[in-house]
Amino acid sequence: MIELLAEFDTIIRKIQNEMIQLLAQEVKSILIGRVKDAKYYSVILYCTPDASSDEQMSLVLRCVNVSESPIRTREFFTEFLQDYDASGIGFDNSRGQGYDNRSNMKGNNKSVQTSLLERNPRAFYTPCACHSLNLILSDI
Repeated sequence: MIELLAEFDTIIRKIQNEMIQLLAQEVKSILIGRVKDAKYYSVILYCTPDASSDEQMSLVLRCVNVSESPIRTREFFTEFLQDYDASGIGFDNSRGQGYDNRSNMKGNNKSVQTSLLERNPRAFYTPCACHSLNLILSDI
């Protein structure tokens, strides 16, 4: 039995990975459709180091789901930032941006906030409350 499983082990892994990829694409397209239906949304960027200490940036879109009753605000994790432009959402309808308080994210010159405001001046910046609280507590 073990020899039989070992013979098909690589095929099973390949099928499993293909299924995961197909399901992820379907979920992503549904979430992007909901954001497009809402029209206006906010961008929230989260950064975290991975096991090799490289920063991994993920993108969360917050929008109002008008198809529910009562109307609710929803957040959708779409994927990593590289795929944002390929999603077809368009940054013109963004009305907010939020992320941590590091200078490369919220600075006045060459920061993420500045470059996003140049693309869309209506995407107002809000600092992350959790990061702000962490900075306050670390100063005590």
